[in-house]
Amino acid sequence: MFYSIAHFVVGLLWRIWFRLDIRGRENVPQAGPFVFCSNHVSALDPTIVCLGVPSRIKLRFIGKAELFRNPFLRLLLGRGLGAFPVERGSGDTGAIDKAVAIVKNGGVLGIFPEGTRSPDGSLLRFKSGMSLIVSQTEADVLPCCITYLNGRKFRSHVIVNYGPVIPFASLGFSGSGSPRELKAATRLIRGAVENLSMAPKQPELEA
Repeated sequence: MFYSIAHFVVGLLWRIWFRLDIRGRENVPQAGPFVFCSNHVSALDPTIVCLGVPSRIKLRFIGKAELFRNPFLRLLLGRGLGAFPVERGSGDTGAIDKAVAIVKNGGVLGIFPEGTRSPDGSLLRFKSGMSLIVSQTEADVLPCCITYLNGRKFRSHVIVNYGPVIPFASLGFSGSGSPRELKAATRLIRGAVENLSMAPKQPELEA
């Protein structure tokens, strides 16, 4: 109930503040399980990228542990929105186990596989933890890219673009979960997110 109300209120707020342009809604599954994967530019991203996903589908985001040390944010993110923390850079197997359980139980996991916000909006390297979760759950992946065309000021243009679902069978997993397979799947998913970017292309420099 809280999630549905928050989804509506936040959606209304961002539609007033931004010129919000949501594309590719037809690609969004109407039920879980699946893994939702997006680039990461701003702390606002989790509250924006979910807006094209029906509110009945609760996105359970993995968030950096530092956010959950604030009592208010811990209550809002954890109890209200169902997010859970991960200790970055520590091989947090507990967070991976929880993520796997969410998907195996029919839920939808939201993840920003860059692991941090991009300072200039360019797509960073993806961590392989996302592919590890996908390999263990045999879940399909919904790629998404958020683009802030002119910053995050009032009435700036923000595009949320959902791509076609990447079926698990197309990711090349054989069941071994080898590092080579994880890296290959990570590259494929990153490429799908990169193709959704609406950022202006930089002109090539003449030799």
